[in-house]
Amino acid sequence: MFARCCLVLLCLVASASAFVPSAFLGGAQLSAARTAQSQVPCMLFGGGGNKAGDEKGGGGGGLNMGSMMESLKKANEIGRKSKEMQDELEKMRLEGKSSNGKAKVTMTGQQIPVGCEIDESLLSEGKEAVQTAVLEAMTEAHKESLMVMGKKMAELYQGMGLPVGNPGQQ
Repeated sequence: MFARCCLVLLCLVASASAFVPSAFLGGAQLSAARTAQSQVPCMLFGGGGNKAGDEKGGGGGGLNMGSMMESLKKANEIGRKSKEMQDELEKMRLEGKSSNGKAKVTMTGQQIPVGCEIDESLLSEGKEAVQTAVLEAMTEAHKESLMVMGKKMAELYQGMGLPVGNPGQQ
């Protein structure tokens, strides 16, 4: 217990020394510490001087507030456009039909099933025929929904200048 208290006290003193350097440093050490501290804000905000090809003055590896703001704006725009796209996909209705045309499944652009129609004549063909027809219709509707969503995502990415894969490919 005593060792833990000493360790905590040592950590507190060490962290406090960062805020009050004159308490622990001599004249030359204090001057060096102040010089190092004065460079930190410049590097944090990209003020390290211009380097070749650096137009915004964000030299070195410091953070560049201009590029950070641009990234934030781009992220907000992507979020807004993504929300619009999701709303559009939610309102879409895409149909898939069985090979015999006796079963039809409707899905949203977000792959959510919202409807199923089965022809009366299919019911008389038996349980297995109904299962097969419904499965075919669901598979077709799902593929169509994925393809539409992939195309919408590709359009969004292209509009934002982001790399685009193969839309609708799985």
